[in-house]
Order: sequence, then structure tokens, then C-alpha cells
Amino acid sequence: MLKDANIEDMDLSKVAAKALHNLAVKDSQGDTLLVWSNEHLSKLDEILTSLGEELDSIMVSINHNYLLQ
Repeated sequence: MLKDANIEDMDLSKVAAKALHNLAVKDSQGDTLLVWSNEHLSKLDEILTSLGEELDSIMVSINHNYLLQ
């Protein structure tokens, strides 16, 4: 199923964001506790940064093509 998804699948994006959000839990004092290690968070940050750069590139291309029409 995930292999068939693309970056335009907003419903899947929402589910993924919710799943990532749920990986942080609150203790009885209301403090947020991360269940991922700093290494995992660093790797996630690297992946999301790369994805963001790719999406920026796609948007620039789309805007460029739109302006040429």
C-alpha cells in the first residue's frame, strides 16, 4: 500500500504526522518524553530536511511551468 502512495496523498501524510506525534508521550507531570533516541531524531530530521528540499524543488518547477503557460 505505501509503495502506491505519492507526495500528493494528503490523507496518508496526515496519518504519518499523527503517528510521529504519538511517539512523544506525556508523563504524569505533563512533561513530554520522547521515545526515540537522539540518534533516531537526528536521522528523522535528516530525512525530513531532504524531503523538504525535494518538495521545494518540485514546487519551483511547477511554478516555473505555470508561469510559462
